[in-house]
Amino acid sequence: MTALAYSQVLGLSLVLCGTVIFIGTVVDAVSDPLVGGFSHGLQTRWGRRHPLMLATALPLGISFYLLFQPPEKLSEMQ
Repeated sequence: MTALAYSQVLGLSLVLCGTVIFIGTVVDAVSDPLVGGFSHGLQTRWGRRHPLMLATALPLGISFYLLFQPPEKLSEMQ
């Protein structure tokens, strides 16, 4: 859906959209096992994963806002 929005609404080329999605998928493939291993070994009084979910709430909200509100007057490569 994001590639569709960026290509049709903002006019970004599909090659750049695909490249960004590819890079994100590769980073996700590396980071998911690392974070999963870390959270599996974490022991707090609130549980293993609840503190991590709470810590990511604000950055995730900001990221979603910035994803769909790009700055004005950027070139395609920016």
